[in-house]
Amino acid sequence: MTKPGMEAIVTELQRIEVSLLDGSYRGGPWSKLLKRIEALPRSDRCLLADQVSRVGDRLHSRNHPGRKLSIRTGVLLELAFTLDALALIYFGVHWRSGWLLGLGTFLICYTMQILVKMSVGTLLGIRYSYFYRDFVVEARAKMKYGTYLAAPPAARFLVHVAGTLGSPIAVFAVALAVRSSWPGAARNCLLVAAALAIVQLALFAMPFVGIERVRGVGVDRSSGGAAARELRSMLRGLESSTPEAG
Repeated sequence: MTKPGMEAIVTELQRIEVSLLDGSYRGGPWSKLLKRIEALPRSDRCLLADQVSRVGDRLHSRNHPGRKLSIRTGVLLELAFTLDALALIYFGVHWRSGWLLGLGTFLICYTMQILVKMSVGTLLGIRYSYFYRDFVVEARAKMKYGTYLAAPPAARFLVHVAGTLGSPIAVFAVALAVRSSWPGAARNCLLVAAALAIVQLALFAMPFVGIERVRGVGVDRSSGGAAARELRSMLRGLESSTPEAG
């Protein structure tokens, strides 16, 4: 990428940021600019990471104006909920309470999805800005999008794959933990783990068969759909870099 081209992208980032600050921004320019940035060499994407993250956070905050939590506070809460889940599972088994076991399993399934994905993302160089609420009750961690774009395609793919694994693995682990003391509950947990894995596989497969939205919501809002998007992007990159035979 030439220097003038980079300057044009920086200028457009500044223009979008100003329009977000004064309230004049209208949808469209950001998604187009991201495609241009994604096509840059990784070294250039790294140079733009801080600015892209800042502008992306401003736009995201405009679209999600609710209360936000710092990453530290959000992670501590997720860990606290995980400990609560383990306690519920323990007492559920001890007292043979299906309600307690079910509640604990649901809670650890919920927290592990976030914690596993964030842990893998952090190891791969992706950083996070804050926690926010999505789909009324779901907690999500907002990526610093510049660090996400700066990551290699394989890293972006792996972080979404991690997001598909946290919940099924958590429920499977509960099944293993209770299999000797409560075989019936273990079988139910295995069925739930299998169902969660099937849902994620279905979401991953949908984009490959032309299904991009379900009830108006983009499939790539899910970890499985986002993993499929990144894999398709990687495959297109391999095809474009493969010299023609002859």
